[in-house]
Parts: sequence; structure tokens; C-alpha cells
Amino acid sequence: MMTTTSRVRLRGSVAAAVLLGVVGCSDGTADGAGGADGPTPAAVTSERPASGAPSPRTTSSSASSTPVPTDLPQDVLLPASALQPSDGPRTVTSGVEPWVLSTGCDLGRPSGAVQVLSLRQGDGQFEVPVGVQQVAVYADADAAQAEAARVAGAASACAAAAPGSDGGGTRYRVTPLDVGAQGTSIVTDYYGVTADDPAADGIGDAVAVLRRGTAVVLVGAAGGEDSMSGAQARVAGYAQQAWERLCRYQVEGCA
Repeated sequence: MMTTTSRVRLRGSVAAAVLLGVVGCSDGTADGAGGADGPTPAAVTSERPASGAPSPRTTSSSASSTPVPTDLPQDVLLPASALQPSDGPRTVTSGVEPWVLSTGCDLGRPSGAVQVLSLRQGDGQFEVPVGVQQVAVYADADAAQAEAARVAGAASACAAAAPGSDGGGTRYRVTPLDVGAQGTSIVTDYYGVTADDPAADGIGDAVAVLRRGTAVVLVGAAGGEDSMSGAQARVAGYAQQAWERLCRYQVEGCA
């Protein structure tokens, strides 16, 4: 039989045991708590980029180049004062038509061009030449290059097959022209004086064909009674002025 004194001692022993258990547990860790150094910090995702070389930026210069225009404003044509006769009637038409040559040599037409402008200045009266200019613009430089080469080839074929089909002794003198790209000078010898002497200077006219970027231009003086050398020199001057007006059709533009 347990006495009152025994029950008091038992209760004190139990209380002491419980107290020691609580103290011992305080050295451990609670759920989700850290150790002696405090709670473990949560992982933080940084918004700053990783170290190393910065990513290249896309600037306007690295973007695709501005496309070369395919429109044909009339300011690509020579002004009236640049062609002879400067006071003659002036007609400008748009649309594909054959390349102009005053005689029977067929230079074909710029059928693959996006747009074509043709200019005629003068009425051809009193043996005065008619100023002519045609500009054809293509979708890309390769197409323009092919057309300039084709026209030069057609002119050379006419020179090789002379006399012409017009019933006379017409011959052609086709030579490179140092203006623009693929410059070609086509001089018509009306009376075939170059048949015996290729260097002879007879009566005739001349045109020039050249390219700048995506544009091909023919410019010249058709008809009239000029010397071959005079017509060729005049048309070389026309060609230089025509080339200067076509800068918008090259990748670099007019800068």
C-alpha cells in the first residue's frame, strides 16, 4: 500500500523526467528550422544576367539593307538642255518597248524589266539627230547585268553580220565604253565606209548602253547627218550624265 509520502515522491520523479526530456529536445531542430547558425536562407533567383561577354545588340546597321528601289521617277532622265536638239519636242513614255537604234539592227527589248521609261527629243527634221534615252530597272543586279550583256551581244552580232538588212551598206562599230558598268558604244556607219577601212570616219549616229546597279540605260543621238566620231564623242558625254542620275539603283545609294 502506497503512502502519501510515496505518492509525492513518485509525482516529483515523473515531473523531473518530463522536464529533462523537454530540455534535451531543445538541442535538436524543429520542423523546417535551421541549426545553431539560424534558419537556412531560401534560394534567390537573380534578375541580373550571368557574367561573361554581353550579348550583341541588333542595330539598324546590322539589320537587312534597305531594298534598292524599282520605281522610275522622271528625274532619272536627262534634262532637255543636256540633249540635242535642246529646243525640240520632248516625249516621255512608260512601258516595255524595243531598245532604240535608228537602223535595222534589232537589239531586242527589256522584257524582264520591272519598269521602263523612254525619252525622245526632237523631230528629226533637217537632218538633225533625235535625242533618245531609255532606262530599264530590274528586280536585282544579276538581271540587269544579264540584259546589258545581251544587248551588247546583239549589237556585236549585227556588226558581224553587216551589211544590215535595210538594203544599204550599213555597218556597225561596237566598242567598249569606259562609263559605268558594262559600257558599250554602238556607232552606225550609214554608208559602209568601214568595210575597207575599219578606222574610217563616215556619216552615222551612235548610242551607248551601260548599267548601274539594277538599272540599264541606252542613250544616244539617232539619225541625222553627223560624223561617226562626232556622234560617238557626243554620246559618250550623254552616257556619263545618264550614269550619274542612276545612283539610287546601286546598293550604296547616292551617299
